[in-house]
Amino acid sequence: MDCPITIPLAVLHAILAPETHLDATAPGFDADLDALLERIVYVESKGDTYAEKRDENAVGLYQIRPIFLKDVNRLVKETYHLPMGLQQADVPRTEYTLAERVDPVVSRRVALIYMAHYGVGWVQAGHENPLPGTVPAEVLARNHNGGPTGWQKAATEAYWVKARDANPEDVGRSANRARGKVWGAADNRTERDNTP
Repeated sequence: MDCPITIPLAVLHAILAPETHLDATAPGFDADLDALLERIVYVESKGDTYAEKRDENAVGLYQIRPIFLKDVNRLVKETYHLPMGLQQADVPRTEYTLAERVDPVVSRRVALIYMAHYGVGWVQAGHENPLPGTVPAEVLARNHNGGPTGWQKAATEAYWVKARDANPEDVGRSANRARGKVWGAADNRTERDNTP
């Protein structure tokens, strides 16, 4: 089964700050990062921008909870918390709202900021990886699910296995459903109501 093993830190930063010098380091989107994000979207929402887990107040493609969003807002407001020397000017916003969690572009950016920050933290904590300058996709996925140290929590192991072993056809359908919303292919509510 093809599944990303590691994600270059430079790719995370190029996506976070596409207008900066970092873009030259890793232009565009990394195929492995896109594959990981598609698997996370599949596990979290099956591509439904309006997906909601009421008991956790988790919303959107990436099932962003209020505490997750609050942490991201803190990271982008405090320069010293931004990953690898990014400055406040390197991110397009300094505040994301709870209502924006259903916006697929915002939801993706929030997930990436979180992954980049805590992925860098994993490396800075001295963890060894066979490929220098990379973070295992497993670490990023488990942190998304379980918080900054999610990679250490036994409870996130099943989440990673579900993402890693997801049927590629199911992941593709989920990604196409989400992509249609990103590119405005259909009204979200109408598509959601008509999707089996």
